[in-house]
Amino acid sequence: MQSVVRGRTLRRDLAALKAQKSYRRYIDRKHFIVLRSAIIALQCRRRVKDAKKLFDELKKEHKDVGKLKGMNDKLKEEMASLRAMLAAQAKESAANEEHDRALAEKQKIIDDLEKRIAEIEKELAAAKAKVSKLEADLSRQLSESQRDKEQINQLQKSRSSASPHVSSSHR
Repeated sequence: MQSVVRGRTLRRDLAALKAQKSYRRYIDRKHFIVLRSAIIALQCRRRVKDAKKLFDELKKEHKDVGKLKGMNDKLKEEMASLRAMLAAQAKESAANEEHDRALAEKQKIIDDLEKRIAEIEKELAAAKAKVSKLEADLSRQLSESQRDKEQINQLQKSRSSASPHVSSSHR
């Protein structure tokens, strides 16, 4: 008789432990899903913030490229005016030695300006390449952000549709 009573008590205790274990597992899983969803949302928000920052940098660089182009145009105009001045001075006093030295100096200035123009054009090309690369990175990050948002929405939909079944089966 005692063994029957002890067996029944033991089975009842084991069943209670099993039910407690299942409930604790359900609660832990629920906390894990909420935490994972929050982490994904934070990561998505950070990516959006980085993409906006990158976009602002692209805007600034675009303005800088325009500035370089304007400087390039000014230098070309200055070079053209120096050449015209050089040609005018050469016609006026080709025999004078001082004019020859002045012509040589101005030719040197023109050569220096041409070198600066070439450097600025290289910088302009490099800046354009960087801008196009940054635009490609921005579009990639925006697509990743959109994909993350869709994943969060799907996770929330699946969690909201799955939670009534889970809660009713563990009651």
